[in-house]
Amino acid sequence: MKKLKILSLILAILILFVGCTGGTVKTSDLTKLEQATSSETISQSNELPSDGIVSQSQMEAMSGKDATYSFSSTDEASKIKYTWLYEGKKIQNAIEQNLKVTILTEIPKTIEEKSKNVLGFQLEKINLAAPAKLQVELPNAWDCNTIEVYKLTDNHSELISDDGTIKDKTITISVTETGKDFYIVGTTSDKKEETVNNSAHTCVLAIDCKTILNNKDDLNEAKADFVPADGWILKRETVEYESGETVYDLLYRICKDRGIHMEASFTPIYSTYYVEGINQLYEFDCGSNSGWMYKVNGWYPNYGCSKYEISDGDVIEWRYTCELGHDVGDTYYEN
Repeated sequence: MKKLKILSLILAILILFVGCTGGTVKTSDLTKLEQATSSETISQSNELPSDGIVSQSQMEAMSGKDATYSFSSTDEASKIKYTWLYEGKKIQNAIEQNLKVTILTEIPKTIEEKSKNVLGFQLEKINLAAPAKLQVELPNAWDCNTIEVYKLTDNHSELISDDGTIKDKTITISVTETGKDFYIVGTTSDKKEETVNNSAHTCVLAIDCKTILNNKDDLNEAKADFVPADGWILKRETVEYESGETVYDLLYRICKDRGIHMEASFTPIYSTYYVEGINQLYEFDCGSNSGWMYKVNGWYPNYGCSKYEISDGDVIEWRYTCELGHDVGDTYYEN
């Protein structure tokens, strides 16, 4: 941690110096500078220790690298093998990870009724350092073409995702939540493969302030006219992006093109932009814990939006929170 703080201070001084001389700092330049500070190495294929811990220094060694890293282990009771996958370039704020997976022996009736193909598992409660993939090797092949992931909320099953894949006996799912019991369900559907246009890079973008609708008593009266009746500032829309663009780059460009107000400031010590306001709605406009957060593919990154480089198919959501993220599904401050 001391090393990180020293490096951050050096970087902040360099950025301030550049700013004082009239230069500009691009997102790509910052990323290259940060990559250059890491001298540690780690294999792309790793066996997890028995406690499932990947240390902060190991995560730091992957941070910003254009490579995929795997961590494999086997559940002792069921003998089911599992593998975690992390993209190095998605790790910008490295923190320790506990990747131990425990296969469940009992399946709730509300889940069991959905299919004969069900696998339950438990994840340790952590803050994810990056969006991760989890692969599970099934003991027997499932007859299905759709993979869904559920969790139980107040004894009711809640669908988390339906974009998992299955190939032979290997299931791959996205992990955006931890600290609960989850259930992989294999079903058969009539879904058709979508035609992919390789000539353009596309992602999904949405901006909403729906939480304000339930907290109007805390809203700054002068901002009432800027809150849409349905809470949507920009409904979910597929947009094109340029290779190398970050979440911040996209937000800035789309807001400018659509005439949507947006204001952000650069924070040297974190080397990233912080979005202060969208559509004239700023942090603290609806309570002391209010402000803007961004989510990508169901995960709230633990680093700034100008560090997150977009990939094809990403679903990017800008959400206004009134409760430090609790009301929009972020559990960072609970962990």
